[in-house]
Amino acid sequence: IKLKTQTIATPNGLVLDTTNTSYTFIGGHASCADTGPTPGQRTILDATGGNDGTAFAINGNSSSVTPVVILRGVTIRGGSRETGIGANPEGGGLEIRGRIIVQLNDATRIENNETGKGGGVYLRGDNASEEAILHILGASAIDQNTADTNGGGIYCDQHGQVLHDNGLVSGNGAADDGAGAYLRDTCAYDAQVQAGSVTGIRSNFSVNSGGVGAGLYMAGSRPLVLRGAQSAPFWIERNNSAGGTAGGLFMSNITGRTTATLENVVFLDNSARVFGSAAFFAGGIDVVMRPRPGSAPCAFTGVGLGACSGVIGNIIWQSAFAPGGALELRSSAGIAPTMTIRDSALLDNRSLNLLTSFGAGRFDIEGSVLSGNALYATQFVEYPAAL
Repeated sequence: IKLKTQTIATPNGLVLDTTNTSYTFIGGHASCADTGPTPGQRTILDATGGNDGTAFAINGNSSSVTPVVILRGVTIRGGSRETGIGANPEGGGLEIRGRIIVQLNDATRIENNETGKGGGVYLRGDNASEEAILHILGASAIDQNTADTNGGGIYCDQHGQVLHDNGLVSGNGAADDGAGAYLRDTCAYDAQVQAGSVTGIRSNFSVNSGGVGAGLYMAGSRPLVLRGAQSAPFWIERNNSAGGTAGGLFMSNITGRTTATLENVVFLDNSARVFGSAAFFAGGIDVVMRPRPGSAPCAFTGVGLGACSGVIGNIIWQSAFAPGGALELRSSAGIAPTMTIRDSALLDNRSLNLLTSFGAGRFDIEGSVLSGNALYATQFVEYPAAL
C-alpha cells in the first residue's frame, strides 16, 4: 500500500483486522504512480484531536497463520487517552492484538502519543502459540511517548515478544514503571543488534516515587536476551528512575528460574534515586554479562579499554545515605539471582556500592576492569568504591 508524502489526519484512528493477509505500508511516495518512495520522505498519520485513543489498531485474528504488517517510512503520532463510553486507554500509537507480527522499518517513528499504558505501543497475543510480536528494524524509533501508569514507549501485556535489532526506544516517560518498555507475565525481549546500527534503550524517565525500571522493566518467567554486534553494543543509556529503583534495567522472576543474557551490552550514565542505577535483578534469574563470544574487542565513546561489555558512569543520586549500587541482586520469594561478569569494564560509577547483593545472591567476576568507581555518602563526599 503506497502512501503519499503528506500528513494525513486520522482523528478517529485506523483499524486493520487481518486473518491470513499480510500488508506493507510504504510512506513517502511523491505520487501513487511512483514505483518507490522518495528517499528521505515519509507519510505522517496524525490522530491529534480524536477521542478514540489509539492512532492505529492492528488485530491478527487467525489461529493458524501469522500475518505480517510492515510499516516503512511512516510516522504515527497524536494518539491519546480514550474518552468515550467504556474507554480502555491502551496503546496510544499502536495497539497490537492477537496472532500478528508488526515490523517497524525504514526509519518508521512512533512518536508523541500518550495514553494510560503503552504510550507508544501496546501488544497482547492470544496464547503461547499465538503471540503478538513487535519487530524494530531499519533505524526506527519509538520516541517521546508517555503513559499515565506503565510502559511509556512499549507495554507488552501477555503472550508477546519485542524483537529489537536496529533502532531506539528513547525519550519516553511513564508515571510508574518501564518508561522505555514494560513487559509482564509471558512477554519476552530479544535484541540481536545489526552491525553498524545505533540500537538500544535511551533517555527514558520514570516519575513517581515508586517508579521502577526506567529503561526496561521485565517481570515474568521468560528469558531476556540482549546481544550487541561487534563495534555496535546494545545501549542502555541515560535512563532515569527519579522515584526509586533501576535506572537502566529491572528484571524479576518469582516462579522458578530464568536467564538474562547480556552480550556486548553497555549500561551508560543511567541514574536512580535509591537502588540499582544500572540494573536490578530479583528472584530466580541467572545473569551472564560478557562480550559476545568470538568477537574482537570493540571501542565506543568514552571508553578506551576496548571492552564491548560495560557498566559506566551510573549514579545513585539520593542525598541521604542510601544502600544502592550500580548492579544489584536481591532474593525474592526465597529464590536468589546470580550474576556472572566476564571481560567487562566497570568504570566511574557513583553510589554506595558498585555491586550489592541482598540475601543469597552471588556475583562471579573474572577478567574485568574496575576503575574510577566511588562511594556517595550523605553529602556526596566521595570515597573509594566498595563491593
